[in-house]
Amino acid sequence: MEAERGSPRALILGRYRVYDEIAAGGMATVHLGRLIGDEGFLRTVAIKRLHPWHARIAEVVAMFTDEARIAARIRHPNVVGTLDVVSQEGEVFLVMEYVHGEPLSRLISAASKRKQKIPPRIVAAVLSNALRGLHAAHEAKDARGEPLGVVHRDVSPQNVLVGADGVSRVLDFGIARAAGRAHVTSDHTIKGKLAYMSPEQLRGEVLDRRADVYAAGVVLWETLTCRRLYAGASEDLALVRLLEAEVEAPSKRVADLPTCFDEVTLRALRRDADARYATALEMAMALEACGPLATPSEIGAWVEEMAGEMLAERARLIQAIESEERRTSLPPLAKEPAKLVPSREEVTLLDTPVPPAPVAAVTAVSVANTESQNAAPANTPERRVTPVVLGLVGLVGILVVALIVVLLRGSPESAASAQGAPSMAASLTAPESVVPSAPSATPTPAPSATSVVSAAPTLSPSVTAPPRSTTTRVKTAAPRDGCDPPFFIDASGRKKYKRHCL
Repeated sequence: MEAERGSPRALILGRYRVYDEIAAGGMATVHLGRLIGDEGFLRTVAIKRLHPWHARIAEVVAMFTDEARIAARIRHPNVVGTLDVVSQEGEVFLVMEYVHGEPLSRLISAASKRKQKIPPRIVAAVLSNALRGLHAAHEAKDARGEPLGVVHRDVSPQNVLVGADGVSRVLDFGIARAAGRAHVTSDHTIKGKLAYMSPEQLRGEVLDRRADVYAAGVVLWETLTCRRLYAGASEDLALVRLLEAEVEAPSKRVADLPTCFDEVTLRALRRDADARYATALEMAMALEACGPLATPSEIGAWVEEMAGEMLAERARLIQAIESEERRTSLPPLAKEPAKLVPSREEVTLLDTPVPPAPVAAVTAVSVANTESQNAAPANTPERRVTPVVLGLVGLVGILVVALIVVLLRGSPESAASAQGAPSMAASLTAPESVVPSAPSATPTPAPSATSVVSAAPTLSPSVTAPPRSTTTRVKTAAPRDGCDPPFFIDASGRKKYKRHCL
């Protein structure tokens, strides 16, 4: 799938877009790519793609996928990170970190065309970074913590990437040998570049990390001199020179080169593996001891000087890709702000009506009526005034009324009023009568301590009202001697009640 005419062409690969080629090797090409994520996330990546004729060879595809597995176990700032592996339509793509820089081979070639030598301080810094990245690969472990035993086997200027940020990184573990490989090639197959192979690698022996130290010695010699160490008209001639010829000290090709660089280079290039540096880290420390290293800003400035045009062209390509993405992509949808959703407990509290504040002076009847009107919700426990409570309230009221009657009967004013008042007992002439309670339209509040004194009627001690009955049964007093009638008419014509009949 391609973009419109005049815009950068892209191959859609899942969530990746593959653009123009930026490097090529014997097995694969490297393309500029873009990772398209969610929420407008975009990232520039490098995508390694096998040549079509290699993609049909199962052994090559197995080596390619093994490269991803090995590189994913190596985490170091001086190693190009591997991000993803994509398999689509019979092809395998390796997604790597994009580094804005150039391979060391192109920088050496650019310096050679200008007939310049690379400053030793820059050489030492670039190779020191690469050696530390190699050491990280040699020390890599599997998921169980066991050493992988990684040997790169293809250390060369093409596989040392020098960034515009002044940091160099090792890449391309395509033919690396490791214990974690799922597929292993034949021991009789020579893999790698002949000009950078150690003697034991050429002889087909078992390799360890010191083979990479030898290859790093060749890279150091060529970076210092800007010349090929083993070059000839044919591979056979290069092989003969590799196995028989003595290595020339780089100081014979570079004027005023400190002797320390000769010592480090020649020791790394010993044909006997035991005579070399035991680790890449040991070689890096020896190189750093040769003098002050160039700072990353100095290395970045040198990279811009050697490869400024190529880097600028790639930067323009990335800018064109980003412009095309902005032009074709739709603006993100505006999202409403998230609303706070109350919890279940909060919803219950909001939906539950708040009961009215209690009144201090309320009667038992009005409390009962209020609770019956403000019924609680289904989930709220029901509050009820039990009959026992109502009975106790009524009994207390009767006792208070009886006490008041006794007090009133003991005073002279109460006796005079009793004589002038009609006798309640006389009015109840039936042996037993039922007096129904009068219906009330509104609930009658229970008498308080003050309302009982003013509203309670004066009852005979013989009359008692049951507290929990809706009707009152009153028994009449038995007739007494001389109490029929219970009153008499005095000389002035006034009716007076007989005291013993009351």
